Amino acid sequence: MIKVIKKGLETSVQDYPGRIGTLNQGFPPSGPMDSWSFRLANVLVQNDPGSPAFECQFMGPTLKFEKDTVIAVTGADMSPKIDGKTIPLWESIEVKKDQTLEMSYATIGARSYIAFSGGINTKPWLGSRSTFHKAGVGGVEGKAIQDGQEIPLNQSKSIVGRKIKKDSIPKFSKNKKWEVEVVKGPNDDWIDDNGHKMFLNSEWKLQSKSDRTGYRLDGPNWSFAEKALITSPTMSVAFGLDASGAPLKRVFTINPSVNEFFMGESSV
Repeated sequence: MIKVIKKGLETSVQDYPGRIGTLNQGFPPSGPMDSWSFRLANVLVQNDPGSPAFECQFMGPTLKFEKDTVIAVTGADMSPKIDGKTIPLWESIEVKKDQTLEMSYATIGARSYIAFSGGINTKPWLGSRSTFHKAGVGGVEGKAIQDGQEIPLNQSKSIVGRKIKKDSIPKFSKNKKWEVEVVKGPNDDWIDDNGHKMFLNSEWKLQSKSDRTGYRLDGPNWSFAEKALITSPTMSVAFGLDASGAPLKRVFTINPSVNEFFMGESSV
């Protein structure tokens, strides 16, 4: 059992690959945004790679442990400390009863992952423990963790000192710039040649109106052909344009497009 002293900005239970086969009921997969870092955290504590763990967004939580266990912290660097002493990322660490894990703001990256040996023992919903905030399902009462909550853990079974090889650790941008690979999609003829060149060669800035469902991007103004809007399924990761002409990168949720069209698929 762990007690939540400070919840962080948004810390939620996720598992991998999430809630599969429920799109026809209106529920997306959810699951970790950085599935590689998530799975590596579980591997470090000898869990199944998809076992439920914490995803911490931008600022991590403060947790008090009510029994001895083994943990691993991966992903974004949120300066994790146990009882004030800095601990390494990408390594299995022993935590004793009554010790406290404290995490701060992300200095590199956006999301950090905390895996606990044995996994988090919350109730599955439609075959997954992943939190889907918008519907209030999965995780702990369907929401991000809250101050004062007690989160049940399964029995710890791991050993300390397991480390991830350096060449297996993902590289995080240090200047907040990313290159994203794309291929043309079924509606690419809605954009002329100049539009394609502008899209591929411009820098785009992430808007604040972004969440786990989609990223809205700010950049140059453009226009596109006046054609009837098409409602169609999209890829799990795809770029489209909304009614205002702003690029919208859909992530994780596969759903019909409304007032937007599918332009290309991203490999990131």
